[in-house]
Amino acid sequence: AFMELEVMGPMASLKPGGSSSLDITWGACKCSGVVSVKSHGVVAQKPEVIGDFIEAKFGVFYGGFLQEVYIDKNGKQKGYKNVMEVSPLSEVIVHQEYQKIVSYGYGIRYQLKAYGQETPGVLGELMFKK
Repeated sequence: AFMELEVMGPMASLKPGGSSSLDITWGACKCSGVVSVKSHGVVAQKPEVIGDFIEAKFGVFYGGFLQEVYIDKNGKQKGYKNVMEVSPLSEVIVHQEYQKIVSYGYGIRYQLKAYGQETPGVLGELMFKK
């Protein structure tokens, strides 16, 4: 299998000797689809409650840890835990029991804490109806 990509920059009128540039960042990951693109990865399925579970699917651009962040009613972080180690080579599938999570707060945020990076990248968030 192969893939061909062509990047088209904005049209520019240049005078003789002039120049133009385009900055681009490439990222690759394994995922089953793309709903949206974030700084640290892609969302294939937004976090949602399905039956008794919270489910989501992500692809990540960096290796690191998927973190589960517990959110209070004001949207502030109450705490977090590392859920699993993740890699761009595998799709990240979330399948967490809803009742275990909902007792920690008013919502949950899934984020990637990449190796060697200080700031985690948010992948998805879900506020609970209480």
